[in-house]
Amino acid sequence: MFRRLHSTLLACGLLGLAPLLPAQSWYRDSMLAPMNATTFEKEQPRGALKLGPVLVDLSAEVAFDYSDNELLEPVGQDGSHLGATVTFDAVWRAAKVQQLKLTAELTRRETLSGPTKSRSYLTITPGSALRYTAYVKDIRLTPFLNLSRQEDPLLAATVNNTDYYKQATYDAGLQVDWPLNKTTLQGMVLRGLRTTSSDILGRQETDRTAASLRAVHTFNPALDLGADYFVVRQDYRNGPAESSVTQNASLFTRWSLSKVLQLKAAIGLTKLDMTRSRLLDDATGATVLFDEVELSHRLRPNLSYFLRYSESIGDGVSTNFLRIQDLTFGPSLMLSDKLVLRFEADWQRVRESTESGETGRRRSYRGKLEWSLPGNFFLHATYRIIHKTSNLPTRAYDQRYFELSLLKQF
Repeated sequence: MFRRLHSTLLACGLLGLAPLLPAQSWYRDSMLAPMNATTFEKEQPRGALKLGPVLVDLSAEVAFDYSDNELLEPVGQDGSHLGATVTFDAVWRAAKVQQLKLTAELTRRETLSGPTKSRSYLTITPGSALRYTAYVKDIRLTPFLNLSRQEDPLLAATVNNTDYYKQATYDAGLQVDWPLNKTTLQGMVLRGLRTTSSDILGRQETDRTAASLRAVHTFNPALDLGADYFVVRQDYRNGPAESSVTQNASLFTRWSLSKVLQLKAAIGLTKLDMTRSRLLDDATGATVLFDEVELSHRLRPNLSYFLRYSESIGDGVSTNFLRIQDLTFGPSLMLSDKLVLRFEADWQRVRESTESGETGRRRSYRGKLEWSLPGNFFLHATYRIIHKTSNLPTRAYDQRYFELSLLKQF
């Protein structure tokens, strides 16, 4: 189905108890990009539909997908689904420097055939949020509420196993942006709750509290340099541990080497402390280096590619964590002004934190054709092949996946 992509400069995950969204990605996706009051005043809310004082961007999509190994098993079973997605952004400009914005994406997915034929799924995509923005002089204040809901097979690409679950997350927080000449200071505090009902793990609840500080300096339009620090505390109920505290410090940059060549890079340290049992004084911890480098290059007006390499920590099983090395190459070719062909190849290596844990390699190749039709319709066709090898036979598999979707933008 159509998915809203929440790209972040530092897209590396931290340990979680259930195979869910990594703690670091979840937190960073809540933070808005820097923007000063002058930019806000000049920017007009966009929206194809006008409902009184509210401007709305709206799209709807229907999709069919088929997989020859739906549950990602060594010997797989095929399955197919039909889904519908509605995406909208509604903006109400209350005053010159105040606005209220609601963003949401909802998907309903029905199983047509396969091992999960009796299931249907309702998803509220992460990133759906209600935000109020106001300025006090040049300082931007943004209180927000985030909501997501998932009833869908979860593909944890690192451990390569599928678990059926119901998950809901509720986050409330405040972000403050303060521009100082060429430097912008950002801070955010956030409080959240995540509930999970899993066929394998049962019901778990996680209380999450986070805080961060970030500084971004713009040397010129082609070069930004930043540093940040954040801490996330998670308290678990009915999980294999009681609590965890994650601290992260990093440096990052965005550098446009030319009009057609851009470099993004990040490096930092992540420190994780986990308490399995306060009663038994059972705790563990780790401090690891993470990095990510991405090069984007437009070779011709119709041909471009990106190359990305990263090392990070990801979700493991129970209280284990995974060290992940990932290399991705993604070229895009515009065949005409209405037809785009995209390809992506990804090579991943995974090592689990215990001696008896997994050491695996995963190769995936994906091709996608995007066709712009009259009347703001878009036809998308996607084909993907995954090959996974592992020292644990139950985590090795092959999968072929096909999806055809039709999107309408209003």
